[in-house]
Amino acid sequence: MNRDDQHRARMPFPSRFLPGRGRVHAIVLALGVAAIVPTTLVDRSLGQPRPDDRPDRDVTVFGLLAEPGKSRVDPMLSPYAGPLRKLLPDHGLTLLGAESRRLTSNEALSCDLGHGRSLVVTLKAPLEGGKVHLCVQLLDDDRPRPVFITEVRTPAGQLVFLDKVQGASGDRLLVGVGAR
Repeated sequence: MNRDDQHRARMPFPSRFLPGRGRVHAIVLALGVAAIVPTTLVDRSLGQPRPDDRPDRDVTVFGLLAEPGKSRVDPMLSPYAGPLRKLLPDHGLTLLGAESRRLTSNEALSCDLGHGRSLVVTLKAPLEGGKVHLCVQLLDDDRPRPVFITEVRTPAGQLVFLDKVQGASGDRLLVGVGAR
């Protein structure tokens, strides 16, 4: 066995069949294939927004007591006093409770209003066009069934007010609910 044969015997298998410059081309080609093939096998939707069956939403609910003939506005509501006075003129406004939390579909958020009453908001399945579907319930410890149940369908980021008269005094429960 001469020297060239000994050298070829020690070379890796593919190199035996390629001349010197051909080996470089083969290595570059192999590296190129190794870099390109995995990208063709990867899911093309990676990094792209996709529709989600259970999108998360920041849900907010609050309850206000609006008393006719009074002018007092709860100090917690002072930044919003102007728009609230336009909504309910000649009413005093008291914040009964407020809650906000991130929810997924079919999760609920509860807001204690005091005196055994609470608001429960459930985030339902998403609607077409990015609209939000919420179910709002007013619960009272003295009643076996909810005082009211209201379905709300609204664009994300829009606050909805529900106005419910409470008893003969004319007091109103103003419920604000929204999701973004």
